[in-house]
Amino acid sequence: MNKRIISCRYKTIKIERTKEISNEITTILQIEFENKSELANKVIAEIEKIKEKEKLGISSSKDAKEFFNRGNLFYNLNKFEEAEKEYREAIKINPDYADAHNNLGALLQNLKRYEEAEKEYREAIRINPNYAGAYNNLGALLTNLKRYEEAENEYREVIKINPNDADAHNNLGILLQNLNRYEEAENEYREVIKINPDYADAHYNLGILLKRHLQRNFN
Repeated sequence: MNKRIISCRYKTIKIERTKEISNEITTILQIEFENKSELANKVIAEIEKIKEKEKLGISSSKDAKEFFNRGNLFYNLNKFEEAEKEYREAIKINPDYADAHNNLGALLQNLKRYEEAEKEYREAIRINPNYAGAYNNLGALLTNLKRYEEAENEYREVIKINPNDADAHNNLGILLQNLNRYEEAENEYREVIKINPDYADAHYNLGILLKRHLQRNFN
């Protein structure tokens, strides 16, 4: 594969702003900080306060969404070990929590624990057969594992669910380009740009594709 092509995009679910999430964390999320380190310190401090309350038996939500939200916070701060624990706790409380399985899969993939990641994506899809984000993530994983035919099927499943999913079209374009199916790849990149004219990755990928096409014809 050509490494200069912009890589596949993944999809994770962000914080669920429900009444169950702690007021302290919600307040932090609404504040603009000058740097990520400041945000990290404040978020971690508040999470530790919540955990201390739980140890002391003080009322604290045990809803799966609370653990899911904490997992997302840690994930965004690159605190992967802590994030994994929170996602798994959410799944322990609610085994059919598709978003938690998807985000855990993305985390595991980021840690190169590919077999575990695939399992989580497939579980998310089993729970919700119309989960376009999980199909897209699974497609990206399979692409990285060079299981191209399977990956193409996953991307096309996303597009079947949502024809306007720009990420899926872009990821499919990358796959097709790497398989030397250039005309199909070009069509996918152009579809991305049609859906979202400001999608920079697709413009870049299309430019690389057209440049190589000209070079092949010239040679």
